Amino acid sequence: MQGQLEMRSAGIENNSDKGKKMITEDYLLNFQEAEIIGDRIIFWALNSNGIFSYDLKNKTLDCLSKTEKYDNAEFLFNGCAAYNSKIFFSPFNSSSICIYETETDEIEYIKLEKKGLFSSVFVYGDKIYFWGFGKNNVKVMLYPSHILQDLDELTDVSITSKPLIVENKVYFTIDEMGGFCEYDLSDGSKFRVHKLESDCKFNTISYAGDCLWFSGDKKKIIAWNTIDNEVQSYPLTLTNVNQDITWNEFFFDNSFVMGKYVYYLPKKTNEIIRIRIDSGTIEIVYVIDGANGGNFIRISDEYGLIVVEGGNHDAICDIFVEKRGTLVRNDEIKVPKGSELEKYICWGSLESRFNTLNRFIRSLTQTNLR
Repeated sequence: MQGQLEMRSAGIENNSDKGKKMITEDYLLNFQEAEIIGDRIIFWALNSNGIFSYDLKNKTLDCLSKTEKYDNAEFLFNGCAAYNSKIFFSPFNSSSICIYETETDEIEYIKLEKKGLFSSVFVYGDKIYFWGFGKNNVKVMLYPSHILQDLDELTDVSITSKPLIVENKVYFTIDEMGGFCEYDLSDGSKFRVHKLESDCKFNTISYAGDCLWFSGDKKKIIAWNTIDNEVQSYPLTLTNVNQDITWNEFFFDNSFVMGKYVYYLPKKTNEIIRIRIDSGTIEIVYVIDGANGGNFIRISDEYGLIVVEGGNHDAICDIFVEKRGTLVRNDEIKVPKGSELEKYICWGSLESRFNTLNRFIRSLTQTNLR
């Protein structure tokens, strides 16, 4: 499907053979994270309030569940993580945790005392960690117990990034200059706050080549070697800074590792940049006027989609393909003036999460993942 897109509620059709619902190709679905279970990609659709499954083998898309009572709400669940045959969806605009059983298609909701604001969820051992920004917003569940407990060591820590799990440790940035945290998942008593020799407040963190790579509110990238504690600073020359973004101090919205590089996706700057892990060489790989956030969808070790949100109402996002060290512009999604999609552009909670599922699937089925 080419050109302009619009919201089409008629995109959901009955599928009597499976007793479920299927989605026509032109239906717009927004999602943030997904889990691959066997030959299926399973995710929560942010704007459709339901769990969807794409079959990689048969190339069919099913609506597994619609949550009708939440029809007027958006962004109910944020991240997702698989544990045995179950998928846990972390609540963001919901007062329940959603658990999907992949073998039976059964869905369970665990009621919370108050609405959740978790940005992510991950599993370590037999524990499920629900992770949010700010203070006192990390909870842990020992399944099948439905009880969420505070992670006491982190109740007074102001978290500014999603968790980065490296072996048995989780790393994350905090709201203080040059600070980040290391938490040992195998022994909760081992909690350390690191202060790098830096005047930079961090908000992105990646791991590659024995180093943690940080960016933040200054024009530089900081690498901290986890083996010898050596700190290296790499200055940036950013000439395409979006001066209209005054409410956010960070230059980049997200970072990820692909091949020999760490990529940084734009926020206050309009540039997609990358730094070579072995040499520290920095290059600008793309400039997008009005860029205002970015997200990365990893498909395999050599292939991923980059979704960069546009900074105006003419373009929701640009989609790039990173494959074996080459960044290629794959598609652009535009918004008709006065269309239903415009309301999503104005809502910051949905920033950088726009993607048309048919484009995602089309790119996905070209890989050697299955």
